[in-house]
This record gives sequence, C-alpha cells and structure tokens, in this order.
Amino acid sequence: MRKKMICSICAAILTVSMTLNAGAASGVSLAAPSSAGRLEKGPQGVIYEPSFDAGKFLLPEDASVLVVVEGTFGTECYVHAFEKNEGNWEKRFQVNGWLGYNGLSGDRTVGDKTTPIGVFQMNTPFGQEKPLEGFPKNYIQVDEGYVWDGETNRLSRDLTKSGERVGTAAYLPQYQYVLDMGYNKYGYKERGSALFIHCKEENEDGTMGCVAIDKDRMIELMRLYGKYGDGRCYIALAPFGTFGEIYETYGTNYGLSPQAESPAEGPAKSPVKGPMGPVAQPQ
Repeated sequence: MRKKMICSICAAILTVSMTLNAGAASGVSLAAPSSAGRLEKGPQGVIYEPSFDAGKFLLPEDASVLVVVEGTFGTECYVHAFEKNEGNWEKRFQVNGWLGYNGLSGDRTVGDKTTPIGVFQMNTPFGQEKPLEGFPKNYIQVDEGYVWDGETNRLSRDLTKSGERVGTAAYLPQYQYVLDMGYNKYGYKERGSALFIHCKEENEDGTMGCVAIDKDRMIELMRLYGKYGDGRCYIALAPFGTFGEIYETYGTNYGLSPQAESPAEGPAKSPVKGPMGPVAQPQ
C-alpha cells in the first residue's frame, strides 16, 4: 500500500515538474493543478500567487519559523519566510530565489544538481562573515580550517575529511551566511550532502542543489533562526501546486524526501558527536 502511494506521489510531482519546465520554455500561461494559487508567465512578466497554505504543514508544536520554497519555472522559485504569532503563521518576507540546475526532485542522488522536495528541520548556522546582531548564539564563522564532511553531512574541523571546504574563497559570496536545510540528516550514501539555503551570487541562474536568496534576506532569515534557536525552524520545498503531497511528511523517511526510496537500514542507535552536538548516523 505504501509503495503504491509513493509511486502515485512521484507521478504527480513529475507531471507538475515537466509542465513547469515546458511553460518556462514556451512562455505560456500555466494553470494550478488545484484551486489554490496562480502562476502565469508571458510577455508582461510573471503573475504569481502561492499555491500553498502555511497553516496546513504538520509540524511540532514549538515550530516557530517556517521557510516555504515554491518552484516555478526551471531553476526559479519563490522563497517565503513565516514566523508563528499566537498560533498563526505570519509572513515576514517573500523573495525570488534559485534552485538546483535540474529543478526539484523527490528522489535526489549525488551530483544530479537537483534541490530536494520535502519538509525538513534546518540546522547549523554558519558563514564566512562575522555574526551580526541577532544572529544565533551558535553561529560559526568558518575559515579555511572547516570542511562540510560529505560522509556524515555535518560541519567538521577535520581536513582529512572529503567534502566542501566551506571557509575558502571558492565559496564566496554564496557562503557569507548559510543554514543547512536538514535534508539527509543521517548522511546516507549517494543521497547528497551540503544542501543549504545561502546567499545568491550575482549573475547566477541556478545552484548545485541548494536554495539561493539575496544576502539581505539571508541575514533576515538568520536573525529569525537566532530568535528561537536550534530545533524550531523548518523548511518546506515543492513545485508549484504540489504542496498537498508533503504537508504531513515532516520526519518521514529518515530525513530524505518522502518520495525517495527508503534506505534498507535505519539510523544507528548510537549518535556520533560533531561540532553541533550528537548526530545519529546510519549503520
């Protein structure tokens, strides 16, 4: 039963993704698959109304920040940041952003240049710039001694590890300020690592799988994270019109996209301790 449900979700996501890519190429108007939202692209630009309802995401009671990334045309997306106030989600900003060069995927693999679909808990605030007022207390200003370990999918100061040297000039201006999206939190092989929301580079038109937004908005998001701290900030990502498939998927499938093939083994019971605290790892 679960296998059939996952297959149907994959088919729905794939159909919408293909339709959006076709619309990007032709410049035609696209209708939302449901009654919610509006997305049109033509000579006069883009007309956009979100297709999701922030109040429908099933999250822990103490969830205080929610970032919703809605894919539109190709690598383009809109990024919305919400803060909970007296039980209601209030929008703090909306901004254009970039996705992976191959769009969004419900079954991401290493090197496929896609951004994962799903709902995840953000973590690990860091960047090459000094922390600003209101930033998280555990913000890490990285230098050339840091690496994002591709095996554990965590920040490390062990340069014998293989991964992104996040404190080097090669990652500027994108890694001025960064938050890990929380995808693949157990570091399963071949599923990808270092999937962040970070600053946008001028003149870029996509990423290797991260979400990129303007630096000023990234600062604003970092301050929202800092206001509440670890464990209370979440991100949801999906193509336009398909959020109904992921509203209730937070915490499913070992931190992978809910449509992805489930790993044969679950996470290990004993955690591995990293710079951000204990992290459970797969066997």
